[in-house]
Amino acid sequence: MAIAALQTDNPLLSKMLSFVVLATPLGMMELAVYSISMSRRYLLITQIMKKNLTKRDGLTGI
Repeated sequence: MAIAALQTDNPLLSKMLSFVVLATPLGMMELAVYSISMSRRYLLITQIMKKNLTKRDGLTGI
């Protein structure tokens, strides 16, 4: 999102390729935050699925 905001604000950046902007400190930080959030989402979804399966099947402690 920050990269898109920078590209709309600066016409020179809008002509550059997006992955070139990722080489900046802001781009690296955004990439790190995105990857951390994706891994946390996966962990959350697996925990919710395990909880739903145990409730539905009557199993406990899994």
